[in-house]
Amino acid sequence: MRTEGRETQVYQKTDRGWRLVHVHYSGMPAAPKS
Repeated sequence: MRTEGRETQVYQKTDRGWRLVHVHYSGMPAAPKS
């Protein structure tokens, strides 16, 4: 399976190192109609 989109990851530094605290996925914008 293949998908196309964008991913944003938010990390927070803790006393145990960097931790992933949030992930957001969004689809690519629709191509403009010509």
